[in-house]
Amino acid sequence: MIAEKRWLEISEPTAPEHWLASREAGADVALSAPEVEAFRNLLARADRRYTETPRMIANRAVQIEEMLADRGIDENARLVIEGLTEVGADDEGRGFGETAQHYFNARANGADREEGLRLLQRPEGRTLR
Repeated sequence: MIAEKRWLEISEPTAPEHWLASREAGADVALSAPEVEAFRNLLARADRRYTETPRMIANRAVQIEEMLADRGIDENARLVIEGLTEVGADDEGRGFGETAQHYFNARANGADREEGLRLLQRPEGRTLR
């Protein structure tokens, strides 16, 4: 089952948007499902802002989701990707993984979602690196 996969290997034929949509639904969804298209669009936006591929962005977002859950924080991979994609503009390349780790650290230290995202931004509006 796609929904039960914990990680997408580099050679994995499953599209990251299909995996994320299936995980979120808790069951495999059709590749043509609207949820898959929504994740495809979200990953495309994230891909324009970060240096990693959509597959790595998906993997890291799921990892952050699980790390937050281990601390009793309920935030799914979609919200992680949405938030981290919105905090910065399309500018010089930066890593999603590094940004996600900063976000996790903020949340683990007691920041709520809004504060955690705000802490990622420099005063001039650029995302911390």
